[in-house]
Amino acid sequence: MMSLALKCVYACERCDQLDAADKILECLPMGTAGLSEELLVVHKDIDKLEDHLSAMEILNLYGTQKPISHIRNIQDSPAEAKQLMVKLTRGASRQPSSGSQETFWRNLLQHLLTLRGRVFTCVEPSTCYQVFTESLLCSGQEANIQLASQLLTSSLQTPSRSEPQTSKATPTSGFSYQLPYDKSVELVVHAAREYFNSAANYRDKDMTLARSCLALIKERPPAIQSELNLFSSLEIIEGCGLDLLPLQVRLCENKLDIIKRVLEKCPDAYKQSEKLFRLAHLLGLDGVETPVAMPTAGITMAPGQGHTSILIANAAIEKGDLRFAHKLCSQLMSAQFSPAWEVCRKLAGLGQFKELQRKLELTSFVLTHCPGEELKHVLKERGTMEIQLLSAESHDSGRGSVMQHIVTKGTGVVQHFIGQRQRPSSVLEKKSGEDVIDECLEQLGDEVERLYSEEQVERMNLALSYHPFYAPDGMDVNNQYPFSYEIEPAVPSPQLKLTQRLLKAQKVAESLADQERQSDCTQTLLRLAMEYSDLDTHLMLSYLLALPQVTAADQLFSKMEVSKVSLQLAIYYACLHIYARTAQSSNGEPLLCCPPAHLMGHVISHVIGHATAEWPACVQPAVELLQCYRTQLCDHVQAETLLGLGTGIDVQRFTQDLDYKRETILSLARTMDTNMFKTAQSLARRHKVAEWELYMALTTWLLTEHSLSVSEAQKKLGDPKIAEVLLSNPQETATRLEEETYPLIHGTKYGLLLVFYSLLQQCADEGAKIKNGRVDLATHVSLLKRFKSAVRGMDYKTLMTGEDSVSVLRPVLLATNVHLIAKLAAKIPCKACDNGILTSEVVFRVFAEKLFMTGDGKQSEPQDMDGWIERLTACGEYLNQLGHMELHTFAETTLLSPEGLKLPLSTRIELLGRLVKLWRRALNGASSAEVTGSSEEGRHGVAMEMALEHLRSVRTAALKRPQECSEKQWSSFMNELELSFSQRDEVYALCSKMVSSGLSLDVVDKVLDVTHKVQPHTMSVFSLVQEALTQALEELRHTDSEPQDVLRKIETVISSVRHHEQESGRLVSSGQVLAIIRPHCSDGSHTVDTRRALLHMIEKHLTLGEDDLNLLILYQTQSILLNQFAVEATLDHVSSAQGRTALFTTLLRQATTLDQLQVLECLLETWAEDSRFPVQESWCELMEAMSSVVEGATHVILARAGRSHVPEEVDEAIWHKLSSGSVVHGLKYSLVAGGGVMKKSLEQLQQEPSVPIMSADVLELLILKKQVSLVVSMPFYIQLCVHLQSPQEDISTELFAKVLTCSPSELSERLSLHQPSKRVREVAQQLCDGGFKAAAGSLLLSTQQFHPNTLTVSDGVTYVNRLMRK
Repeated sequence: MMSLALKCVYACERCDQLDAADKILECLPMGTAGLSEELLVVHKDIDKLEDHLSAMEILNLYGTQKPISHIRNIQDSPAEAKQLMVKLTRGASRQPSSGSQETFWRNLLQHLLTLRGRVFTCVEPSTCYQVFTESLLCSGQEANIQLASQLLTSSLQTPSRSEPQTSKATPTSGFSYQLPYDKSVELVVHAAREYFNSAANYRDKDMTLARSCLALIKERPPAIQSELNLFSSLEIIEGCGLDLLPLQVRLCENKLDIIKRVLEKCPDAYKQSEKLFRLAHLLGLDGVETPVAMPTAGITMAPGQGHTSILIANAAIEKGDLRFAHKLCSQLMSAQFSPAWEVCRKLAGLGQFKELQRKLELTSFVLTHCPGEELKHVLKERGTMEIQLLSAESHDSGRGSVMQHIVTKGTGVVQHFIGQRQRPSSVLEKKSGEDVIDECLEQLGDEVERLYSEEQVERMNLALSYHPFYAPDGMDVNNQYPFSYEIEPAVPSPQLKLTQRLLKAQKVAESLADQERQSDCTQTLLRLAMEYSDLDTHLMLSYLLALPQVTAADQLFSKMEVSKVSLQLAIYYACLHIYARTAQSSNGEPLLCCPPAHLMGHVISHVIGHATAEWPACVQPAVELLQCYRTQLCDHVQAETLLGLGTGIDVQRFTQDLDYKRETILSLARTMDTNMFKTAQSLARRHKVAEWELYMALTTWLLTEHSLSVSEAQKKLGDPKIAEVLLSNPQETATRLEEETYPLIHGTKYGLLLVFYSLLQQCADEGAKIKNGRVDLATHVSLLKRFKSAVRGMDYKTLMTGEDSVSVLRPVLLATNVHLIAKLAAKIPCKACDNGILTSEVVFRVFAEKLFMTGDGKQSEPQDMDGWIERLTACGEYLNQLGHMELHTFAETTLLSPEGLKLPLSTRIELLGRLVKLWRRALNGASSAEVTGSSEEGRHGVAMEMALEHLRSVRTAALKRPQECSEKQWSSFMNELELSFSQRDEVYALCSKMVSSGLSLDVVDKVLDVTHKVQPHTMSVFSLVQEALTQALEELRHTDSEPQDVLRKIETVISSVRHHEQESGRLVSSGQVLAIIRPHCSDGSHTVDTRRALLHMIEKHLTLGEDDLNLLILYQTQSILLNQFAVEATLDHVSSAQGRTALFTTLLRQATTLDQLQVLECLLETWAEDSRFPVQESWCELMEAMSSVVEGATHVILARAGRSHVPEEVDEAIWHKLSSGSVVHGLKYSLVAGGGVMKKSLEQLQQEPSVPIMSADVLELLILKKQVSLVVSMPFYIQLCVHLQSPQEDISTELFAKVLTCSPSELSERLSLHQPSKRVREVAQQLCDGGFKAAAGSLLLSTQQFHPNTLTVSDGVTYVNRLMRK
């Protein structure tokens, strides 16, 4: 009957029979006691029917009617169940509610969870929350959207409140769970898109709802930012007058079409380019999120932004705004945006665009990026523009000449080309394009001719310049070329620039001509060759070789000064011309790279052997030119030989190079030889070098020459003629002395400096302006006269800079000169002193410091307090001269400085006390209390008294070195303590260092107490420990390198706290340290290894709670599984035995390789350290899996070793698998497992027809398990006997360490590997116990070195019996 009732209910396809189904359910019996299994199954179906009816009731409640059969059919389908929930929530959102909206939605969520808990268990709890939240967001009501915010995670920094409700019972609160951040973002973006797509325009209320949805997330991830950008773009589009639906904007595939439509709708919109670029950015044309700004030159442009610029530029061209269009084109060219070539060509081709240089730049860009079929046309356009530009540049440099007249009043040809006239004149209209170009070039040539005719051309002094650029690899230019090798930079003249433009224009005109033609460039080439004669010899020759007539080069050579070099160059040119036109073959080497000497020798040898008429007509003029220049060269060499003077001077260079000539004469003047100086005077008069230059060079040499003694230089400088000549030009003399001479004078040569300043003073008296520093010339002279006899070895120049006057004076201060220097101190600059002037107090203080720290050089360093008191007393004369500030400075640099630490503490206290008394006497007996406050005397005195009090406090404390601190480290700490003077920052730094180094916290507390007595502070040991841990943990968070050093620092601090607690200390507790570190153990910003290391520290030094222990296991698990499995371990997986079993089962199913199984083995070993949850069953599963993998036998045996409580059926199954592959592996496993498996294995081995050779591990296991008696009859028994007496070293230490539960170092002792006799006796005992006395005796006799042929069975038995009786 019950089954019939169930079938009837589920067979009903109507949705209005819920009451009837409930009545049928009420009629069915509910009790289950004493029923059969078949009836129990029916009762379970009745329970399900009750759940289905409950679900049907909930669906009917919200107007979503479904037959009960439908509910049963979809209860195991997550997709259909979710679809039903979506339909339910969406339908509920459209129903009017009588009560509170929030209550209505809460009830709806509870019903959803009830549906999931009772029927649709296939649906995740989080899915219910997602469906519910999505319905709230899409309900079309602002209040519901705000209510949905309670279910969303609004920020990455905001964690979800709890896990989703999973119980079948109705939850107490439907809003106790928040969706993850990623899912929250997905839901709000989906809702916002629905509202956006349904909106009619930018101001539609659906747009407001969409913004409300997006506002629920605090951050701006890319998905939300993209939607917001799309919203903003609607405002710009509507502002430009373009009427588009929001959905049209979204669905537009090419967003550039929107910008194009904006420009078409509003022709002036191109002026608002920033607005259009922002619109392109908002529409996503940038490709990446970048700041919205106009593109700048040199920056790579995104494709969308570049195409936007092209559209704007085209719009600007259509409106005639060519300047704005060029601006955009320039930006596109700077970004090398190749699709812009069309708009650039369009702009360059406009006649209204008059800027030739910019048109040429545009055309160059077009030439680079246009298609190949357009190159010919673009090249022709560019050539025309180049001529136009050259004409314009030449016009600009015309300087009111004939060219300017042509442009302003002439025929109009140049005006037409440079764009100064819109239309050509009637004359131009009658001429062809080539005629216009020819006339323009003629006018340019006339202008060049006029410029050169206005200059007074002198004869050229040729200075050959061969650039290394022309030399082939491996060629030494200096050796190959007979001419001078020098490159002197020169600024091209205006004439050179104009001539280059003319030549370029002539050649461009040839390239533009429709038919081949040649223009006469002779004069242009000659002028360029003349301009480059001093800049680049190779280029000059190239210009000459391009001449149509070879004899035209004589116009250039005739203007050069006759010299050996100029004549050789002319010969070289003629030889080049001849060789280039007569050589039959070439080895491919450029002609100009051939060594000139070789080339000239080769050509001249042929010219000499043949008459001129015998040469071809094309080279006869060159041959005549060569013979002419050879004759001139011979004449010049003969004349040069006759003029040789034999003075060691380069006569050729001396006659040609004016600079060399001047320097040579001046170098002759730098001498002590009177005759040589007279020669220099004679040469100077002859070559117009001023006499003042000679004497200035002599004076500079005398003042700076180190090889001369000071007395010799002073004697020579005493010549009145020198002063007379130099003072004839006092200003130039003073300038030269200050700028060139003074930097070279050595600062310790007071005599030369005295002469220098005396001469400078004479120049000043004559009216010269001197660049005075802080000290006038008279003072320099006075100081040098005093220092000359009293101070030796001091750098006077460094002293007078005032940069570090004290350091300069310190080494030279003596008892004999300290008073003199103190008297002169007011004249010495010192930037470190008040008013920038040295004071006598500073001098006395520096000398007192030197005297106190180093003594007078006659006595050794004091060894006791009395000696140091005596040394301080010796300084009394100078200390009495000091004021309060210098006295304090003396104390700081001697007793209160690192250098003063060499004095014992008691000595420093005593001496500092004496200085304090001296300070008080300086105050005429006033006490320190009367001078404290704002007075300067009081500040310095109180500082010394506080330092004294600090040192006394340190002495009174008598801190003792802890045992854990080394002598060196403790000494360093004490030195820092003494030098801290109880200043808070210094004390804090010292105590922080002590805490970080692991020093006893009681010692740190004592240090704080010592300093607190002198200057109270609020520092405590806990605050120092807290700060040290906090800083280390933050450093651990941000470190990019290995964190081991930081972790060791943290562990040191934790260890110190633990030891402190063990010694009953109360300064810091473990709980306080745990509270500082625990938050970082679960902080996701730290790596898993770091968090695990922190938990290990806590476990080692403190006490881990259950939650912390679970975290440690979790991090260890994640670290082991990293990059090995697709499953990510969670806290639920490791916090319970069920969770670990489920995780291990999942991982074992995924494991397909031996490496992955080894990872699982490592995981189980890690879990085994936690005794709360046993993993024995998992080990069994893992071993079974390993036994089925190729090469997994060794790992199975290792995993079984040392592991107990393995079911015998598991051992037997694994043994069968291993034996099927290898008998040795099966035997080895059975020996490790023991028990019945071992017996079965040995019994099976006895039945094997052939037994393989056993490994050392198997033999050792047979001995260890006392199973030798079972293998006596087997072939490998002999191998066992050999192994027994000399155990092999290749046994697996890892295996036997696990079997014996010991460390590898203990194996030798446990197995008696180094005691063969003991091992033999133990095995013999096993054989006797098994009834094999004869075998035991043979084994024992074999160790006694008896010959095998002399032994019998009776001998072995007798020997065994006798041995056993012992």
